[in-house]
Amino acid sequence: MPSRVNARHGLADAPNGLLTVQELLNTVALRTWDAPDDLLERVESASEWLGEEISEAELGELKALRDSVRELLHGAAAPLSGAVSLQVDEDGHASAGVTPGATPAEALRGRVLAEVLLAQARGDWDRLKLCGFGPCDLAFYDQSKNRSARWCSARCANRVNLPRSRERRAVARES
Repeated sequence: MPSRVNARHGLADAPNGLLTVQELLNTVALRTWDAPDDLLERVESASEWLGEEISEAELGELKALRDSVRELLHGAAAPLSGAVSLQVDEDGHASAGVTPGATPAEALRGRVLAEVLLAQARGDWDRLKLCGFGPCDLAFYDQSKNRSARWCSARCANRVNLPRSRERRAVARES
């Protein structure tokens, strides 16, 4: 799966396997300044993004997977299961494998599940976040030292902070 989804949004790629999860989440753009654009809207665009032909049923599975991971990042419990195998080498490094013969959607589900588990084990799952500007909701990797980033870009931060600043100034002028 090529890393082109984040580039179209101007986002940096998440490291390690979290890129797969980030790319899946960012297949839909909800930003208010862009028309909603969903790469999983049609079988053709989803197949092009995934790099493999998929069926209509698999398209539904991919959408459900994306929604489940988004719910997880919003802090809700979400069903996330799949066929995956984890291997740990003699140095203690874990890697994920997908069950042979899996459909493209099953393979992606397995990779996403494995990467979520590995990221939780590494302690960097909490660095993958959804933009705090509700209409945006893009996934980004928080590279700040104290893990406090809230927005995917300065543009989203400005859309949140500027109205708040204007409101505070208006209240200050009235008093």
